[in-house]
Order: sequence, then structure tokens, then C-alpha cells
Amino acid sequence: MLRLALAYGPGGMSLRSAAAWAGLNDVAAISDVALLKRLRGSVDWLGDIAGALLRNASDAARTTAARRLRIVDGSSISQPGSTGTDFRLHATYEPALARFTHLEFTDVHGGESFSRVPIDPGDIVLGDRAYARAPALHKVVSAGADFIVRMAWSNVRLTSLDGRLIDWNTIYSTMMPGDVCEQEVRVEYSGPGCKHRGKPLFHARLIVRRKDEEATARAEKSARRRHQKRADGGRIRLRAK
Repeated sequence: MLRLALAYGPGGMSLRSAAAWAGLNDVAAISDVALLKRLRGSVDWLGDIAGALLRNASDAARTTAARRLRIVDGSSISQPGSTGTDFRLHATYEPALARFTHLEFTDVHGGESFSRVPIDPGDIVLGDRAYARAPALHKVVSAGADFIVRMAWSNVRLTSLDGRLIDWNTIYSTMMPGDVCEQEVRVEYSGPGCKHRGKPLFHARLIVRRKDEEATARAEKSARRRHQKRADGGRIRLRAK
């Protein structure tokens, strides 16, 4: 049953292909319909196996590394026939172990966040722009861990150590393509209704790298394409019958 599940899931086979593969390799004589019924009935069993593997990986990581690098990302999953995202798989991968150590499955409303990841002191969590959110980053720091995230200028409210709002234009004006600028900053979070505006959560290190001309051209092209897509989506068209 496990071999059939792996052939259909990670193996990427269809039900018909998996059933044919099983017959050719003396794994099982089974139809695609019978295979579907057995896969549906083995959900809890497969979940227990995945859970045991994740627990073992997590325990091994705690005993073999003082500082764990943990790469966090999410994948969108669509049901057959769907035109958008129906579910999200949130995964944490550890390069030192070459395996996943945490998985979480949510509906479309489950946002990507470091808050979903069990974090130990000394961990280093790495995420993309979706993870650059002040409350979740604060959770990482409060746990005695560190983070590395990409961010857009509007993701997080940053100030200098003396409380002045970061002036991005001033930073970029002195940089040439390919230059790197680093500075200590404070991360602020206004909270619901901006009740906590001006209250710093923690200090961080901001690293800015100015793109070269080729990368800038690609970014501008991508931005124009997104803008055109939004414009087309909001346009009303009339057609004569």
C-alpha cells in the first residue's frame, strides 16, 4: 500500500498508471477505482507515517546542530477544475538533514508565516517576502532565534535607531548598481487600529543591494506586466451580438 501511495503521490502517476505499474511489477493486481478507494481509506495511516518521520527528523536536528538553518515556504494547491488556490501546504526544510521537518496543511485563508513553525533558540529561519511581517518576526526573535527574509520597502515599518522613518530614496541615491548597504534599524508594529504606532518591537540589520541594469530592466518589465494584467482584469468590454 505504501508503494502504491508513493507511486501515485510523489511519483506523479495517475490512478490508472499506478495500477498498471503495480501489475507490471508484481506489487498488486488492482484497478484504478479499487486503488482510489484504498488510498482514501489509508489517509490516517499515511499521516501517522509522515508524522513519525517528521518527529524523528526534528529530534535528530536538535541533537546534531547548535544552530539549525530552516528554510520555510508555502505551496498553493488547486483541486481538479479549480481556477485558483484551494489549499496551502506550509513546509519547513532543513538542508543539514536534507529533509522536511515540519508540514502544515491549511485552506486558502491560511497565510504564510513564521508563526506556523516550531522554533527553538539558536534557529535561523529563512523566508521569502511573504514572511516579512512584524508580528511573526517578533515571535522568532522572542524565541531566541534569528531570521533572514527578503522584503519590499512597504512590508515592514522600519526606523533608524534614533526613531526616524527610513528614507529609501536617500539610501538608493548614494548607491551604484551592485552596491550593498547595511545599517541597524528598529522594527515597528502599529497593531490593529494603529494602537501601538511608534512602539519598536526589536532591532534588526537591514541589507540593501541595488540591482544592476539587467536586473532592473527585468523588474520593470515584470511590474509593467502585472500592471497591465490588473488593468485588463478591471476593464469592461461590450460586444455586439
